[in-house]
Amino acid sequence: MPRKPSVRRWAALAAVVVQKVAEVSAAPGLAARGVFLQPTSAGFLCLWDAPSAVSLARQGGCNPADDPLAGKRMMISFAYAGLRFAM
Repeated sequence: MPRKPSVRRWAALAAVVVQKVAEVSAAPGLAARGVFLQPTSAGFLCLWDAPSAVSLARQGGCNPADDPLAGKRMMISFAYAGLRFAM
């Protein structure tokens, strides 16, 4: 489970615009979502799954920009209503 961003990270997040890097199409009865990347002035790189770039209803987390994968291989997987979307 990703850790909660600290106050310093939240302040850095508020000051930087997010960039949409992928779109997840809407399933019947559900809203579309996107995958967003956000570098911060505090030196973090954040990856979010959210309905929009400005939504606070987002899931994801931040890692130091010099090691954005926290020393691990990259595997990103999102699942919605039984459907899986992987990058």
